[in-house]
Amino acid sequence: MNVGHNGSIDDTVGNNENEASGDRNKPKILHESYRVSNSPEFEYFMTKLLHRIGVNRIQFEKKKTTKALRNIYTVQDEAFGLLVLSNEYNNWIKQKEMKAEGKKGNTLRMKKRFVDGDSGRIIGWSHVGINLFYELCQEIKILRQSEESVKIECYDVMKTHRM
Repeated sequence: MNVGHNGSIDDTVGNNENEASGDRNKPKILHESYRVSNSPEFEYFMTKLLHRIGVNRIQFEKKKTTKALRNIYTVQDEAFGLLVLSNEYNNWIKQKEMKAEGKKGNTLRMKKRFVDGDSGRIIGWSHVGINLFYELCQEIKILRQSEESVKIECYDVMKTHRM
């Protein structure tokens, strides 16, 4: 299964090198640099995109200076955010190009990767998408245990990284 590269999920999904070597602690889906360093992409995802999933429930703006990210977002929040990003990213890029060509309205609707339907229709996730969500949850749980991951979850650390 190849989910594409969007800065978080790796293009090499499905190569199963880690499964063959028996190393279950190495990420299989997430890009190798996800949660390893305080990259601008990680910061943007955590501070600008992820909190939009459940603004009222998550209350990122209220909690960001007093709590670590792991105490604001659940593993499932993070996995769902990555799943949505992976599901939508290629379409957003293509739609931007189409808009630049003057296309509008229904011509911008495109089939998504993990939803059995076109943009704008409310239809459930495919089996591939659901399985990817569960795999992302497992990997995020493992990555959250690393010392590096704990360090980069502090909002003050993220603020010093800004350009």
